[in-house]
Amino acid sequence: MAVLADEIYEAANTLGLKVDIGFSLSFDGTKLRAVARLPELGSGNGMLVFTSDDHLSPEVRERLRRADYGYSVIGALQVEQQFDLDSWREVFIDWGWNSKFGPKPKWMTEPSLDDLEKAMQDATDHYVRTEIGSQIALLHWEDERAQEVLFGYIKAGVLDADPLADLWIRRGKIDRSVYDELASDDLRQLLAPWFRELKH
Repeated sequence: MAVLADEIYEAANTLGLKVDIGFSLSFDGTKLRAVARLPELGSGNGMLVFTSDDHLSPEVRERLRRADYGYSVIGALQVEQQFDLDSWREVFIDWGWNSKFGPKPKWMTEPSLDDLEKAMQDATDHYVRTEIGSQIALLHWEDERAQEVLFGYIKAGVLDADPLADLWIRRGKIDRSVYDELASDDLRQLLAPWFRELKH
């Protein structure tokens, strides 16, 4: 737990985020101790980080949701693991920015959608294009144009449906657990109504 707390603190501090290490809260006598709370990320009262879901019963999860906390479970890190700021940056972006703290910091929105579009046009390798598509979904999922851009690449055969599905998961249109169990054909069938919607 100490290693995870140290990594979260270092990543948050480097990226200019507020962080409360060892954050505790109580619900009707049930005390929860999180490794950390990042108030500027996740839901209205921030993102809580736990090393285990042992104490996160369905009732506790619902209470956290009603109290406007996001939460994530990250297994304890090994001491010998090397600190990777880019990985933490992606995790923080995935958790989402709490807009009550003002506009997102630049590191959450760069590269820009325009820059990523240009990189996509220049890319010749399928793996590189898929990585760029995933970046568009991760960094710009709140931008309506990002959905149209990804759909255009899929329609043109430049990308498969995964980055667009990632964007729709972030928008809450597809549940992640359902998506993870889908075969490619089933995924296309599920996404077909949105494809039709975007064509008009």
